[in-house]
Amino acid sequence: MSTIRSILKEQGYSNNDIKTLLKSGKIWFMDAPTSDGGRIIENQSQLIIKEHTPKMTVGRDPVIVHKDTHFVIVYKPANYLAVPARGRQGEHSILSFVRMVIGDGLAVHRLDEGTSGLMMVAITEYGQNHLKELLAQRKITRQYLCIVKSKKTTPFDIEGHLIRNRGDGKRGSWEKYKMKPEDSQPPEDSKWSKSQFVPKKNAKGLAIFGVTLETGRTHQIRIHG
Repeated sequence: MSTIRSILKEQGYSNNDIKTLLKSGKIWFMDAPTSDGGRIIENQSQLIIKEHTPKMTVGRDPVIVHKDTHFVIVYKPANYLAVPARGRQGEHSILSFVRMVIGDGLAVHRLDEGTSGLMMVAITEYGQNHLKELLAQRKITRQYLCIVKSKKTTPFDIEGHLIRNRGDGKRGSWEKYKMKPEDSQPPEDSKWSKSQFVPKKNAKGLAIFGVTLETGRTHQIRIHG
């Protein structure tokens, strides 16, 4: 195992070069930019140097990583809105960013505000309709990484019905928070959901899981995790 900085040094980069690359968002690990040169990695094939991509500040700025005729793929940093939010006028979102850079941007799916990752944004109505259809047909796989308190070492699935209010004003699982023992059927407005969890690493009661969504409900991973 080696650090990102030591790997770059072995490839001939100077300390100043490494500092500049990390600071400008041109070092990507596991499909996301990183500014942590001291990060220890096991698989060097997951480390990508993108010297010719637009400059960005890691953890603050979004960046378009792919552009097609009908859609773009955008890296969304954490604590950045995916789409405009009611009551938060004036704040940037991934949609407003794409509209500013490309000229148009149509929502296909969302990521929670605190989540970082890749988002598909349509730039034509055809692209929006086609991508939504592919998501509905489960022909597009969405995978995430999350950290939870767990000692599980084997893959497992979680499924259930998500509700808008579990009793305290927050979204939750009907199976876990149903208020009346006699309730035998989930509410009509609940949404069935399913997530697949695969453990990646486990240490000191914390585990990194790869999560694949079979459905894409609001806050699904947080609730299932």
